[in-house]
Amino acid sequence: MVNIGAFESFVRMALRSTVRAFVHVGSCAVYGNSGSVRLAETLPTVPVSVYGWTKLVAERILSSACAEAGRRRILLRLFNVAGAAHGIHEGAEHNGRIVPSALRAAVDGVPLLSRGHGRSTASGYCERDYIHLADAAEAIATACEASLDGPSRLDGAVLNIGTGIASSVADVAAEAGRAAGGRCRIGHSEPYALDPDRCVADPSEAVRLLGWKAKRSLRDAVESAAAAMGAHVAAPARP
Repeated sequence: MVNIGAFESFVRMALRSTVRAFVHVGSCAVYGNSGSVRLAETLPTVPVSVYGWTKLVAERILSSACAEAGRRRILLRLFNVAGAAHGIHEGAEHNGRIVPSALRAAVDGVPLLSRGHGRSTASGYCERDYIHLADAAEAIATACEASLDGPSRLDGAVLNIGTGIASSVADVAAEAGRAAGGRCRIGHSEPYALDPDRCVADPSEAVRLLGWKAKRSLRDAVESAAAAMGAHVAAPARP
């Protein structure tokens, strides 16, 4: 429960310092299985995983502490961060994350295992909102600046950080095969009951309040990850 215990200790310590404002980097996991086509910040937060619950509790700890201490805060909910930027990437030790897993599968000629098929989406696969690491970093930097000098309406704002574009497992596999110069086949494993069929942001509040918008595509994310992992022979030419 590091997300709760250590985070609460950190907040208490920071509030005893001269820190004027906080930006919390949270997760879309707080929404759980909402069933909505796009997830807006006004939707109920009903996480279905321990990770999601710890992220939601962390949001509440920070909001309550800042309100009591008179400190500003902005709460970001990041969607599925992927890709590489500024020397930072998921690397070969990818711990099951889909983009490096798909690239490795394409290079090794083995199937990318998907947790089941037959979802209630057009493709039959889970759909996610993949945001490039560089876009996520820019959103955080923008929020940090705004937390100090932005308008008062930003204090306490909860903002989705995503692209608003749904991408399926099949989309990721196709881009991984393209970037690796081969083909990424999909295999099926037992479905994971806690996986929502669809988890896609409505990022309009971040656009309205921060003036931030994602600039990069799933293809950009996969290509940057491939370059960082050394998974491709040469980046394919763009049409």
